[in-house]
Parts: sequence; C-alpha cells; structure tokens
Amino acid sequence: MKLSFNRLRRVPWTFRQPLTRIPDYNSSISDLFLWRRGEDWSTVFELINMPGIITGDIEAESPVELQAFDSAGKSIVIKKFNLQGAFRHQIEFDELFKDIDGQYGTFAIFHEAIPAQLQESGSFLAERGYTGYRFQQAPIFNYAHGNLDAVARELNGNTSRLESDSMLPRSYVLQYEFNPDGQNELALVNASSKGKKITFYVESMASGRVLAEFAELIPAGGCVLKNLHQVAEESFRIRIRSRLVMARPLIFVGNEHYRDAFHG
Repeated sequence: MKLSFNRLRRVPWTFRQPLTRIPDYNSSISDLFLWRRGEDWSTVFELINMPGIITGDIEAESPVELQAFDSAGKSIVIKKFNLQGAFRHQIEFDELFKDIDGQYGTFAIFHEAIPAQLQESGSFLAERGYTGYRFQQAPIFNYAHGNLDAVARELNGNTSRLESDSMLPRSYVLQYEFNPDGQNELALVNASSKGKKITFYVESMASGRVLAEFAELIPAGGCVLKNLHQVAEESFRIRIRSRLVMARPLIFVGNEHYRDAFHG
C-alpha cells in the first residue's frame, strides 16, 4: 500500500513527462546549443565525423546540416558541411553570421549519414558535442558540452522539438554559488514546442531568503541571456521555476578580463 501511494504521489511529476521524447525512426538528433557574438564574444563548435568513427569508414563523405536560430527561435541560417576523415572541423560563427544581426541564439547539428547498425538496433545518432566561447581576445576558448536531446530531424527534413512539458511548475536550483562582485550571466534555452514563462529567483546563500526575482517569456525553441551583475550584495544562488522538465542553464562567470562557461 505504501509503494502504491508513493507511485501515485509521483504521477503529477512523471506521467507522460520524460526528459525528452523519443523521435520518429531514422531521425537525427541534436541539442539546441547556444551561440553568442558581439564586441566581446565569439563562438565555435567542434564538429567530428561521428558516422565515420562508428562505421570505421572515415574516408567516406558524411553530410551534416547546421540550423541556426535567433533568440526567438526563428530560423536564420542553414548551412551544409561534408565531413571526411577523423579530424576535427571547427565551425566559426563570426564568419558564418557575418551578415546576421543579433547577439545570441541557438543552433542544432544534424548528421545525415546515420550508420546502419544504429538503425538496426533502434538507436539514434545524437550530437551533443562541445561549443567554445571566447571572451575578448582570450588565448583559449571555454568549452561546454551539450545538455540534452532537444531537436530531431527526420529524413524528409522536418524537425520537431523533443523536450517535454511539465504538468506542474517545478523548480531547478543551480549547483553554484555566485559572487556578487563577479560578472555573472545565465543563458536558458526552451527546447519544448510551447512558449514558457520562466521565473528566476535570486536567493541568499546564508539565509535562503529571496533577494530579487524576475520573469521572462521564452518562445518555443528560443532562449534568454540574463545579466546577473549587481542583482545582490551578498553571495547568492539561482532557483528557476517553470514548466520545463529540466531548466538547466549555461552559466558565464568571471571578471572584466576573463569569463568561464559551464552548465549549472
């Protein structure tokens, strides 16, 4: 009886609410990665010939499609690449977006040559690689890996978003203590098929009380980049409340000369 009660109690949080939905057969899957650019920022993506590595035929051409979106989830760039060999191919977004306005948005990478052994086993090829962010003229990029299976591209070219909708609002508490004197930013992507209201709570690390709060409406497939500088006078954490199943953001922290990037 106790087990049945516990399962029943979990229903509003688990029933038809997987982290990501299973796409149609033969789909190629990608995360929705964040790109940002401007006077101080540049972005690269490290693209690898995964189909060739899986099959062992690294000399065969492997077609890849990049789809980029603005912060509202609107498609702005579609670019084709042909990979060959086992070397790394670096995509530079400053060059790719030289005729595009906007400071940040998202992008997806779809491998079109899906290995037969993945299809036969009912598996999918998912791109959740590494995006590099460079602040000003830093000698190195800071890299962050993919977050989740966010978008699927079918053989006919149609795409669908895979993140589920939560039946009830839920909270995601970042596992990071923010320095109030640091240059702090937070980016969150809505990989679901519906627009979402996102509320950010700035909470004291010492007492847990709410020091500030602000809300954003993020369109389906869109993203938001929030500046957290001077939102509090003491060390704080961020709690995110929304109907996203997992509102896991990308964090940028540092000072006026250096920034680090990682998932919260």
